[in-house]
Amino acid sequence: MKVLIYGDKHSNPDRTWVDCLPKDNTYTVYFIPSGNYLNFYDLLTHHIQEGIIEQYDHVVIQSANKPNLCFYTRQMVYHFYRVESKRNNFEFFVADNKQLVWSSNIFDTPVGDEIQARMGTNMILAQKQYLQRLVENNEIDALMKGSEIRLLNLLREKSIQYTLVKDINDENINLRTTR
Repeated sequence: MKVLIYGDKHSNPDRTWVDCLPKDNTYTVYFIPSGNYLNFYDLLTHHIQEGIIEQYDHVVIQSANKPNLCFYTRQMVYHFYRVESKRNNFEFFVADNKQLVWSSNIFDTPVGDEIQARMGTNMILAQKQYLQRLVENNEIDALMKGSEIRLLNLLREKSIQYTLVKDINDENINLRTTR
């Protein structure tokens, strides 16, 4: 079976949760390090429009589902790069950070510095704190849940078999379970 995985930072080639997946499948993994259901929805929509999704028998969505906003440019879906891996039946692709516009807790990191340089800005601490408070707002939970619902509705609407993985420590991931 050919399986497509959309995941956050926990789906990179160094993580071991994928060792729990059946060995007789082949896997293509698109991971977005700060990603969430919003980003996975964009990528799934692109894969549907381009006919890429038809190459796969099953989709796995892996997300920690923690309060996190992550915004990429609309062009992000065209900017994934292959990542080397020693896993025989896996192919990994990572989102290009140059397409990242904003993410929770990003601006005090080197990636945040890259974003500010690219955008021609130099935010002061108060501005960074203001942006971070957007994530800490109680409404972020509703936004995250709405994103998940929208993603799952699209999978169902297109009759795509899927598995949702919220706990990467669960060693009993069943790819036959779809809902």
